[in-house]
Amino acid sequence: MPNVGSRAHYVIKEGRGHRVFYSQWGGDDIELDLIPGPDAALRFMERQHAPQDWVDEVMCDGAALLDRDERRLLWFVFCRDDSAYRAAVLRVLERTWAGWRIEWAYNGLADLLAALGEDTEQVRAPRGIPVPEDLRTPEEFMAAMPGFTFNPEIYPPGSQLPATLPLGPFRIEEFTEADASGSPRLVTVRSGGEVRAYASSSGAATIIENGLRALDTLATWTPVARLARMPISGVHLDADARTAGVWTGRVLYQEPLRSADAWPGWKWEVWGDDFAEQLRRTEGVVDVPEPDVSAALDRLGTRFEEHQKGGGAAASGITTLLTVTSALRGAAANNGLEAQVNDDNAFLHRPMDLTAEECAAVDAAIADSR
Repeated sequence: MPNVGSRAHYVIKEGRGHRVFYSQWGGDDIELDLIPGPDAALRFMERQHAPQDWVDEVMCDGAALLDRDERRLLWFVFCRDDSAYRAAVLRVLERTWAGWRIEWAYNGLADLLAALGEDTEQVRAPRGIPVPEDLRTPEEFMAAMPGFTFNPEIYPPGSQLPATLPLGPFRIEEFTEADASGSPRLVTVRSGGEVRAYASSSGAATIIENGLRALDTLATWTPVARLARMPISGVHLDADARTAGVWTGRVLYQEPLRSADAWPGWKWEVWGDDFAEQLRRTEGVVDVPEPDVSAALDRLGTRFEEHQKGGGAAASGITTLLTVTSALRGAAANNGLEAQVNDDNAFLHRPMDLTAEECAAVDAAIADSR
């Protein structure tokens, strides 16, 4: 599958079988295609492309499994990195999917495969980059790939690179005003009987992947006493008791299980999306505002309306691709050439086809969710 787009998988499970579908542009807006309810969601899914394989878990921006026999919806999306918006979506789904069990896929695409009885390792993201034999030093590699840099403490100049460069763990980043468009991640640490709180822009899975090094990184940050808005995920590290917990409104990619070796002697708990579990352990050291779900419902209503008019991530992405490919063809023609553009996969998306009555029902569900 190509890397461009906002990738989504959809699964319809019925009887002893299931069908898998794919959209190159449906991931960012998957909640807008689910809130009309199961009948409309089923129609939408069946309009999408039947892929030959799965994208990997990191490349998948959203996914939904509709189990018709169990009346179960298992799904995830990043919900604009906005905890209030996610809460608004879940409220509406409770109304439009009445009688169905709605569950969040905390491990992302892997949870959908597990529900199908398939091996989750087939969607695990690559953990390394193969190093070509003619690029064996950092200098040679960076000369061939100018956007790539090496930490000289790990890969000194002139040193021999390994056959495979490990991907991650990525550095944990502190949340700053430059990150104002997204929600922070709350990290709390108990050490020496004292609790400190920090705001991070890195996901919970990244923090866990760093292992005990995370404690050293956090110790260099400035503690916070208040967050400007509700976090989208959180990690609590009790260095005194060697216990930890994590909750999220996004996905964990099977952490902390995958990084257990990076936390020797520690016991981890996963709290789903229960933010209160973290707060109960922080002794009031940080003030967190309640999410403004009413305002988020307004945003959801606006986005749904735009989505029905052909706006949103899918239309924007496809328009950009059409502009780029048109420019390429034009440039080639000006030079007496013909550009051959393979855009089959890049345009894999079929929009929702709601009736006026179905749209009105969504509007009513949003209004009733206040």
